[in-house]
Amino acid sequence: MPSGSEEEEINFGQTYQDLVRAEQTASELESRLDNLDNQLEALIRASNLPPELFSMDEETLKKTLEAASVKNEKQQEAGQSSSSNSTKKDGTTGQANGTEGRQDG
Repeated sequence: MPSGSEEEEINFGQTYQDLVRAEQTASELESRLDNLDNQLEALIRASNLPPELFSMDEETLKKTLEAASVKNEKQQEAGQSSSSNSTKKDGTTGQANGTEGRQDG
């Protein structure tokens, strides 16, 4: 049966090994987090999002995105109405199948 000092040495040895493993695990996790942070920054740069969006509180961000969405919808509607309202000089609208101006007869 080990004496008290031998048992303490065994416990200190095990504790030291546990600490070394924990430090290695922490270093690996930190490395992974750094890698994820770099990937996130690259995605943000690629998205061309304004940096101020990331410092907004949730409510302000929601309002900003809703306003941008409404603006985008209005621009799309304006683009669609201008293309559907295009008329020829004689006041008739063109047809997509290429038969405009043809007279059957």
